[in-house]
Amino acid sequence: MRLEYPVWILDGKYDSSDSTSSCDTTTAALLDDFYELNNERRDFHAHPSPVEDIIDPDLLIYRPQTADAEREEEMSLRDQYQWIPSDFRVNRNEVHIETPICHLPMNEKYENTYRNIEIIFEKLVPMFRKIMSFNENGDTRLQVVVKVQSYNIKPGMKYSGRWHTEGRTENIQAVGVYYLYIDDELEGGALKFRPAVSPKPYYVKEANRYLMPETDTAVVFSNDIPHRFCSIRNTTSNLLRRTFLNFFIVDRQSPIPTNELCVNNLPLVSYDQCLNLLKSITLNEAQHLPDLVIERILLYLTKYMWQTEIDAKDFRQRVRQEMVKQRAGWSGIDYGNFGDVKFINKPKEWSEMDDSARDYYSKYLSHTESEQSLE
Repeated sequence: MRLEYPVWILDGKYDSSDSTSSCDTTTAALLDDFYELNNERRDFHAHPSPVEDIIDPDLLIYRPQTADAEREEEMSLRDQYQWIPSDFRVNRNEVHIETPICHLPMNEKYENTYRNIEIIFEKLVPMFRKIMSFNENGDTRLQVVVKVQSYNIKPGMKYSGRWHTEGRTENIQAVGVYYLYIDDELEGGALKFRPAVSPKPYYVKEANRYLMPETDTAVVFSNDIPHRFCSIRNTTSNLLRRTFLNFFIVDRQSPIPTNELCVNNLPLVSYDQCLNLLKSITLNEAQHLPDLVIERILLYLTKYMWQTEIDAKDFRQRVRQEMVKQRAGWSGIDYGNFGDVKFINKPKEWSEMDDSARDYYSKYLSHTESEQSLE
């Protein structure tokens, strides 16, 4: 079996397409904007996790139509919704973001933020071309989900990732990661890739491949290949950070439908916030909209809105807890004198197996969540 690794890396230090000062300015501006958002939103994972969500597509700005007790018993919580993508238009290597990024309003305040995200994406386009087809003579329109996180690693802490592929119901074809900032004093943290199916260890010397990112490193890879990051360690007495920008590109043959619920230009607005907003519209220092009109507007919006922002975060937390409990990892199956190791990622993959295969994979499933490679 020939193992393939559809992974490409661009190190900013060796990229001559832009001047160093221009690239530094773009990165610095994005860091300022994202850290300002981070301080405002304080959307941090529960202790002891170091993860701080700055733009999180799983923090839904709308209430899933199936988010009720009866439907939840029938299907996985994560299967009840899809991320809301943004429309990116690519002409050669020039990029224009045409619809808003979820949780990043497309207004004058963030005009430069959008342009700087476009500049970063432009650097990744040549690598994305190795995975997916682009229109060479005109525009290529892509659905892109954007995610921004920062790891705030405390002194003495180490943190490692789980094997995974990106998305669940979104048909993500390609992934791009741009590392805005990685503290030089952080140890470890290599990206680790392994083909979804590979020979067992005694038939192949090393099935894993590693990339060590630094500040201003861009990595692009096919979402067919499972990946994780190895243990990140802070052996200093200071807080250290690793901040990055993710682009998840939806397969153009299986797009996410967005025509039914075009709310991606909205921030997360709850029922209570909307009520206060409508009541605050005044004319001659008096409430302009009659209560009946406000009631009718909210009645229409209720099926799409969270009662409070806390409800949206509670739903996301239940999704996370459910996904942690779901079985995913590597297992093997023998074929006489040889065998394969397979990555099992979704509950659907378990349900589609016959009983004997499910029992076999379950017996030997391993996750390696705490595996600390390259130490």
